[in-house]
Amino acid sequence: MHHATQTLQQIVDTHRTLAIERDKLLQEIRRLPGFNRFLLPKDFSQLRASAPSGPVVVLNAAKRRCDALIVLADVDHVIHVPLPNFTFQRSTDLQGILKSFLRHALVERTGQVERWDRGTWESFLSPLWKSVVEPVMDALAFSTPGELSHIFWCPTGPFVFLPIHAAGLYDAKYSAPGHKVFDFVVSSYVPTLSILAPSRNTHVAHNDDFRLLAVRQPPTDGQLSRLPGVHTELEHIQESLG
Repeated sequence: MHHATQTLQQIVDTHRTLAIERDKLLQEIRRLPGFNRFLLPKDFSQLRASAPSGPVVVLNAAKRRCDALIVLADVDHVIHVPLPNFTFQRSTDLQGILKSFLRHALVERTGQVERWDRGTWESFLSPLWKSVVEPVMDALAFSTPGELSHIFWCPTGPFVFLPIHAAGLYDAKYSAPGHKVFDFVVSSYVPTLSILAPSRNTHVAHNDDFRLLAVRQPPTDGQLSRLPGVHTELEHIQESLG
């Protein structure tokens, strides 16, 4: 019994020694130029640097509440936008509608017939506009259609499966600009904030031996429809690269 206890104590001492050694190594590394944040979470000043080309909007959905968090390069705090009219359950319902659309698209390609109500698109995209995107546009004071800014959506959880970039009111009575996300912004998606953060090493070496492999998918044996523009795109790539 004493031997087992002693062995356990030795294991604990070994772990403690390794932890102390690791901390010393990290401190040594962080004293090197450019490595002061090595293996540390990014501070907010670094996260702000992720938004030089436009606001980054993190969308979060949980069973208790939904929120948007906006990061701007020239604002020293996160702008919190509650989304009280959007719920986790609503996001799940919208995912179901989207799956129905995708099934319809597959049936349409195979030549079968399936009834499809165009109004369903409106019922799908309008809550995204009213409950998610419009509050964000209001918080950013994007009120003039046509003055397009660049925005980066960083969806999490169920938001990942929803087309935020297409949110809007598509009924005929809303045909005038000002009721759709693309009236105000050009949308891009990012998986994380840090992916936009400037790299410490932005130098890219020039390579005269640069080569590119572009694969053109020929039509399949009637299983899928042809993808228009593939040949033209490949020709443009060849012309651009010489």
